[in-house]
Parts: sequence; structure tokens; C-alpha cells
Amino acid sequence: YATAYYHRGIALNGAERYGDALADFQRTAELKPDMTMAWLMAGRLLIELDRPSEALTALDRAVELAPDFAKAWFFRGNSLAWLEQYEEAVASYDQAIALANQHRYYYEAAFAGELAAQLFFDWGKPRIAQDYLTESYISYEKWGAIAKLQHLKQSYPSIFNGHPNHTHSGQSITLKGSHNT
Repeated sequence: YATAYYHRGIALNGAERYGDALADFQRTAELKPDMTMAWLMAGRLLIELDRPSEALTALDRAVELAPDFAKAWFFRGNSLAWLEQYEEAVASYDQAIALANQHRYYYEAAFAGELAAQLFFDWGKPRIAQDYLTESYISYEKWGAIAKLQHLKQSYPSIFNGHPNHTHSGQSITLKGSHNT
């Protein structure tokens, strides 16, 4: 039955019935507590539903079950950022970036780097943020995301157009949202 609940949760999520989808992912995790994707999807939806503490619990379980799963570390970073546990969020993003690069999931590495950069910009540490954005740019380039590269150049001209003054352009990167899972 766990698989049936999981697949129904996927369908409900696609229909934007997030509460119902969450219930199915949580039921899946009860029936099959070693199913990493059930914990991941529950955590992701809990972030969407503005329940980051519960999300962190689910995502900690996903990371425990699959410590090499970049996406679990990525969403764990999101939940920690929502909880304003920024240092831990960056550590999770760093782990997501390392694993995504290791497995050549460049989009995940790039997006995690962007979110970490946003945290450093918010902390007033633009030089560190620049390093994360530069690595994100390289990952997007490897992935072939031409439009995203142009977006970064427009959003951060002082970084990507060779200017020595590395200031944040004001571009905000959202932590919340449905990203490919």
C-alpha cells in the first residue's frame, strides 16, 4: 500500500492539492519508514505549507536514509533558512552542491549555490556570496542553461561583467517554491 499512497501523493501534488499530497506522503513514510522519497516529498511540501520545523524533521530523516542524496540536503537547507538557522542552512547547501557536482546534477548545484549566495548577501558578506554565484554560474554553464546565465549577468552585473565593486543588485532569490524533484 505504501507505493500506492506515494504515487497518489505525486498525482495530488501535481494537481496542487498539497495538503492531501502531504497526507499521502506521510502515510507512505508510516508504512515504509525507509522510503527516502516519501520523507523528501513530505519535507518539500511542509516547506511549501510554511511548516519549516516539521519539514526539517522529515528532511533530517531523508538525509539519514540517503546521506548522498543532494536534493535532500538542498531542501534541508531551505527549511533551515526559513528557520533562520543560516549557518546550518549554508552547510546543507554546501553538502548539496558537493553531492550534486559529484553526480553531475549541475542544476541542483547551481541553485543551491544561488541560495547560499543570497544568505551571504543578506549577512553583508558580498565577497563570499560572489564565490557562490561564480560557482553557480559555472554549474549553469555546464548544464547548458543559457537563459539562466543571461539572468545572472543582468542581476549581478558587477560580478559577471568584470567590475571590481562586488555589490548585490537587489535580486531576491526565493527559498520557497516548487523546484524539480
